[in-house]
Amino acid sequence: MTSQGHFIFSLSCAIFLKKIEFFRTLNLGEWGHVISGCICTCLLPDIDHPSSFLGKKLSWISVPISKTFGHRGFTHSLFACLCLYIMIFSIPFVRNFFPLDFSCALLVGYFSHILADFLTPLGVPIFWPLNIRFCIPILSANNLKREKKLCMLFLFVSILYPFSEFYSFKNFIDFQLIKDIIKNIYNLFIDF
Repeated sequence: MTSQGHFIFSLSCAIFLKKIEFFRTLNLGEWGHVISGCICTCLLPDIDHPSSFLGKKLSWISVPISKTFGHRGFTHSLFACLCLYIMIFSIPFVRNFFPLDFSCALLVGYFSHILADFLTPLGVPIFWPLNIRFCIPILSANNLKREKKLCMLFLFVSILYPFSEFYSFKNFIDFQLIKDIIKNIYNLFIDF
């Protein structure tokens, strides 16, 4: 999946999880904290690939990780999610520095990346160090239009959820505002 696909997929996961009350902390959290937390880590698992968006920016970290674990190895596993959880919630400086809703969103952003790669034929070694890859191959590397359409569909559904007769599109959604927010956040990543 491309960095743009991961970005949109992570954004849709953040919006959806905040709305469905799956995590009380996210549901009660501020929108800015939840979305920015998700976006901060949505590309982090690809630090194991020197040619990735983040790998190019942080090659001094990316190259050793790539040589040690390969692409879609450790960084695309539940073990990596557990390590991130421990770093966020066990290190006093980190735990006390970030708001709780932002910290939880960091985990959601990271996991959303793994979930998105789960939708590709290459799959992910979710139970690393076991070298068994799991996938539901509905996306392919050579069909970027399909990836973009599917990610935009996820985003659209997450914005519209909950589907209710009490909401009208006119009152519920300002599509231009959402488009501008996504564009501005994406441009921040490009300028990084």
